[in-house]
Amino acid sequence: MACLGSTLRAEGWERNEQGNCQNNFSGPGWGVVEESQLGIEDKYDQVMELIALGKEKGYLLYDEVNELLPSGISNSEEIEDILATFGTAGIEVIEESPKLSPDGKMEAKLDDAGEDAELDLSPGSLDKTNDPVRMYLREMGTVPLLTRDGEVEIAKRIERGQNNVLKAISRSPIIVQELLILAKDLRSSAKSIKALVIFNDDELTEDRIQEKLEEVCETIDEISKLAKKVQQLKSRLEKIPRTKKPKEFRRARFRLARHRIRISLMIRGIEFTHTERKRLIEKVYRTVISLQSVEREKKRVETQLNSAKGDTAKELRKSLNQVKGRISSIEGESGAKSSELRR
Repeated sequence: MACLGSTLRAEGWERNEQGNCQNNFSGPGWGVVEESQLGIEDKYDQVMELIALGKEKGYLLYDEVNELLPSGISNSEEIEDILATFGTAGIEVIEESPKLSPDGKMEAKLDDAGEDAELDLSPGSLDKTNDPVRMYLREMGTVPLLTRDGEVEIAKRIERGQNNVLKAISRSPIIVQELLILAKDLRSSAKSIKALVIFNDDELTEDRIQEKLEEVCETIDEISKLAKKVQQLKSRLEKIPRTKKPKEFRRARFRLARHRIRISLMIRGIEFTHTERKRLIEKVYRTVISLQSVEREKKRVETQLNSAKGDTAKELRKSLNQVKGRISSIEGESGAKSSELRR
């Protein structure tokens, strides 16, 4: 999950960059830079005043920040930008002025327990305040820091999630159809193998690229043969009466399951790039969403048809046939029945 969140954030940043490049100016010649493109210190003169004051003293007080902080700033993103700007300038924001020693230097504020006392970093209760900076920082303080064990646990959850997604799509007949198209594009040079799979080689040579291409195409050919065998086994299974021949039915079902698992393992053995894996996931998602939408429409038309008469019933039957045709079209493109696509 975290991985996905990071990906989306990265993509969002790319879009922002592209948007800025296209909209730096509002018209031909000299234009006006949009407000959203300015840095936080450029948008608010008060921030520049705080930076100047902080550099002069070496620190800033929360009260000073709140007093000069623009009233228009209330969301956490702008507050983060301001604090980051202070940090970049080497300015620390503190609660109260540090005490000065007789020689004019700032004394470190120590508690009664001495230098070796451990700091209490446990989350405390929030004080009631309307100060946005303090509210933001104190809310941050209620979240415990991530420990090493916590990082390991999150990494394991990410890996489990990725494996579950890969396992799910590898068992979808939609992916088999996509791989057959992919093999055809690779052989016709319509697509490059380097854009589709990961190369773990230190040095990438033409021979290695060709070897990888043949390896992937051979794997897809074997998947295609197994997929045809699966269709044969499915047809055979449908002809076996489950109640009259339970043992034969069970053996046929297990054999079908073994072939499906072999296909799934072979698909997972292909090290697709992140971009290609994402494309395959989106293909499965879009197909299933389209099927669900058409099936809801089919159910709605059938419900209306139950109480319709005359010309209205005739029109509804026509609509129902069109909806069924769309379902058949999705099944044909996916190489599977709607019941399999819903699994």
